[in-house]
Amino acid sequence: MRHTIRQISHIAAITIGAIAILCPASAQAQLLAPMKKDVSSFSENFIVKVMIKNPYKSPQRSYVQVYDENWNELETAVLSRKFAILGSGHGLSVTAIVPFDGEQKRRIYICHSIVPTTNGKGASYRGEVCGKYTATRYSV
Repeated sequence: MRHTIRQISHIAAITIGAIAILCPASAQAQLLAPMKKDVSSFSENFIVKVMIKNPYKSPQRSYVQVYDENWNELETAVLSRKFAILGSGHGLSVTAIVPFDGEQKRRIYICHSIVPTTNGKGASYRGEVCGKYTATRYSV
């Protein structure tokens, strides 16, 4: 039996729709807000405050990391919390203090990852969401 491209597209659309309806739990994802922000500073450092949240039905291990614009981890960034165990539906405010390192403008990424646990055991995958933040330093 030969199908046309139009028939195959229609079958694919129905299949994807059925999967989306039958698997609503797959739509859950950890939260990081805001996902994008521009900040200003008059000092050698700038501050970004984000909110992380666990949408899952059980407590999860949450990690927060800061990366530079080339996706290298920023060891000089200071986080109010790098790790937390968040209960189901619970959130946490995290503050990052990041140095300009002599630059007038700096772009960073803050990422929130969850390593799911089931019955006290870690999973073999890790979900991660990242936000993009740009800071500008002004002289007095």
